[in-house]
Amino acid sequence: MLLVPLSPGASADQPRRAAELAGGPGIILVAGIVALTGLRALVAAHTGLTDDEAYYRLWALAPAMSYLDHPPMAGWMIAAGMAAAGDNPIGIRLAAVLAPLAGAFFLWRTALILFDPIVARRAFWLSLAMPLLAVGGIIITPDTPSVLFWGLAGWAVAELHVSRNANWWLAVGVFAGLGLLSKYTNLFAGAGLVLWLVALPANWRWFRAWQLWAGGALAGLLTLPVVLWNAEHGWASFAKQFGRVGSGDGLTGTYLAEMIGAFVGLANPIIAVLALAGLWWVARSALTRQDRACVMLTTSVVPLLAYRKHTVSTAGDRL
Repeated sequence: MLLVPLSPGASADQPRRAAELAGGPGIILVAGIVALTGLRALVAAHTGLTDDEAYYRLWALAPAMSYLDHPPMAGWMIAAGMAAAGDNPIGIRLAAVLAPLAGAFFLWRTALILFDPIVARRAFWLSLAMPLLAVGGIIITPDTPSVLFWGLAGWAVAELHVSRNANWWLAVGVFAGLGLLSKYTNLFAGAGLVLWLVALPANWRWFRAWQLWAGGALAGLLTLPVVLWNAEHGWASFAKQFGRVGSGDGLTGTYLAEMIGAFVGLANPIIAVLALAGLWWVARSALTRQDRACVMLTTSVVPLLAYRKHTVSTAGDRL
């Protein structure tokens, strides 16, 4: 569903803008992601499992409401893949192979409605060139559903931002809840959303919309299995993950260098530089011009960046 707001004082450019948003991603973009998905499937089918994947396969053999290390979505996805394609590498990794199909399209769509078709195409191609996402399209971990549902929640917020249709809050709630069933890190997506709501006075009206509260209720209901599992097991998973938030000896040069090196390597050096430049431009536009799209993007990353700065000294501690 496409919802493009046209105010009574709409400019002559807005019909053209509406036409741009109504178009699809284009044959070249579609062919690119389909071809890459086929290549990932081939590699996934003929590559042995990593140690982590073998561990998460054990989850799939005994599906539960949650597990000690993480929420259950990765195990559920592996179980579904094994049911569809068998207990073999491609069956275990099927969700990791297919998730980028949806992720790439919704990344393109989000960039399109917030900015323009040129930005959308560039974001799409740059995402395909990132080693982290390329490997993530082969190996199944809790990051697979976490990234997917975080991106889908961001897309739904972008649609809400552009359309001002309160019903999008229901979609936001569903994707946020599924994200929390994937990895505790997705709590920062919710924190960014709250920050966005309070940062812009134009957003305050949403607090009077029942759909906002219904979306929050949906997110809570979807997360209920994790809460129930923890309640039945002495809050073990919560204690394991959240008990490490305050650990560490502060920001040190060694761990800071490791974090920067990992970022540059996983993004690839060129994309890393472009990403930092883009983040600087977006943050500056949010602060100086109060650009609403830039405010939305900035607030979406601030909580996670603040957490990473706080815990960068505890290498390997991930929610």
